[in-house]
Amino acid sequence: MSRKTFCFVFLFLCVSQIVGQNGDKYKKISWRVYHSTNWRDYVDYQSDEWKNMPIEEKDALLQIPIEELKTMSTKELIEASVNCLFARGIGRFSGIDNYYEEIYNKFNGFRELTARNDVCKSIIEYYEVIDLRKEILSTTDSSFKYQVQRLEHLIGHPIILEKFNPVEINQLIFLLKEKYFEKASILEFTEHDQISTIYALAKLLERKDELTKQRIYGIKNIDMLLHTGTFLTKDVRDQILSIAK
Repeated sequence: MSRKTFCFVFLFLCVSQIVGQNGDKYKKISWRVYHSTNWRDYVDYQSDEWKNMPIEEKDALLQIPIEELKTMSTKELIEASVNCLFARGIGRFSGIDNYYEEIYNKFNGFRELTARNDVCKSIIEYYEVIDLRKEILSTTDSSFKYQVQRLEHLIGHPIILEKFNPVEINQLIFLLKEKYFEKASILEFTEHDQISTIYALAKLLERKDELTKQRIYGIKNIDMLLHTGTFLTKDVRDQILSIAK
């Protein structure tokens, strides 16, 4: 083997080893890191190794390892779903159904959550004890009030909604009304922060019974709130709260 050929082979092996090491390094990073807002502190996202990594491999880094997934409590799955990368992306969609599809299709933690028999009971218990004045929901770098908003939007996810029984629906309607007025009394929460509460309330009232459903659909411009989950007029809000009494 010539000196030139030897140098080329040696260089190729070194580069291959580095690429392999970087790939292994990325795979060893906790899935929670990739869902955090500061994930770039742990990943050299400008490197060729990262840029050239297939999207399927990057998606795999966002999934909870199966052995960990099955041992997680329902409460832990709620927190993981609220704080996952996909739950933070509601602003990218004009319709909330597309947002819901992405969360379900892209994150195995949420799919596992929806499969749990105690998902409704756990969501009610989790939501009930949230203290909006303490500004902490879970150990994450995500803003507290946005965590609450995402939880309320996930309450309206069609797969979760259909699991609530009549008693649980009434429990959540009561809790959502409480949280709405609690938000209204806290300076840090704006009217925009209350939209997700009213949206979840509307989705539950829609399922309560046929008469309540008709009253909800009789509200002018209700379709914009139910379609987007983010567009709400004062008149729609007031009517939903009135029906919820």
